[in-house]
Amino acid sequence: MCAIACDAIEHATLDWLGDKNQLYFTGNERVKKATLQCGHGFALMQLAYHFSKNNMRCPVCRHGEDIPMNVMSLPAHLREPFRKHIAESRESEARIDAEGENAVCPPPQCVLCGINPVLSCRQKRNETR
Repeated sequence: MCAIACDAIEHATLDWLGDKNQLYFTGNERVKKATLQCGHGFALMQLAYHFSKNNMRCPVCRHGEDIPMNVMSLPAHLREPFRKHIAESRESEARIDAEGENAVCPPPQCVLCGINPVLSCRQKRNETR
């Protein structure tokens, strides 16, 4: 099971890669799994994307380097799709962050009764006066 893809390693794909979801190394040997030095294993393409977009730390235990992998280290046919998707993802995250800064949060409510605790405390203070 791949902790990044939340799917079985042999079935894990990056939908946005389409038919480029496979890596071949020696001859026609298709590689689907990567095992890190810490012992955690992941679907290779998901790990390559995580390393390229975030950093080269294990997504489970955080062992590794806190720098992103250069997309130039990927096979040539994957470089541009990875670059494009990472840029789109970062733009989307920035837009969501900007919207979040302007969001108006509802007032807090008591998890038991659903009453605004600040308002009910003020009401109680006024009643005791």
